[in-house]
Formats: sequence, structure tokens, C-alpha cells
Amino acid sequence: MTGPCSERRRHSDANLAPGAGRPIRMLQRAGVPTAAAELLLSRMRAKVDDLREEREALRKSGASLTRRS
Repeated sequence: MTGPCSERRRHSDANLAPGAGRPIRMLQRAGVPTAAAELLLSRMRAKVDDLREEREALRKSGASLTRRS
């Protein structure tokens, strides 16, 4: 695909974390605008990072890890 839209998409994908372009394209196909998709994915990644930090803190404290219901 060529043209200004594909060029802009290529540049916006380059600024994202590796592998982030595919989920954004999937959201775009579902009708979610690029900016909203990027914002959603960044919030999801931040939440995952927070949960990883919490897990590591629990592991260091010796707390038992169990699944939430």
C-alpha cells in the first residue's frame, strides 16, 4: 500500500513498542481510530506493567500467589 496514509501509518507504527502495530491495525479494522487504539493499548500495557510489579513485590515478600476469582 502506498500514499500519504500508509506513510503516516508506517511512521506511527515505528514510534510504538515492537509488535504493537498488529494490534492497532486489528483495532482500526474494527473501526477504532488510531489515536484511540494507541491510547487503549498504552493503558493496557501500563496495567500489565503495574500487575507485574505487584507480582514481583509479592514474590519478594514471600506471599502466596493465588488466582483471583
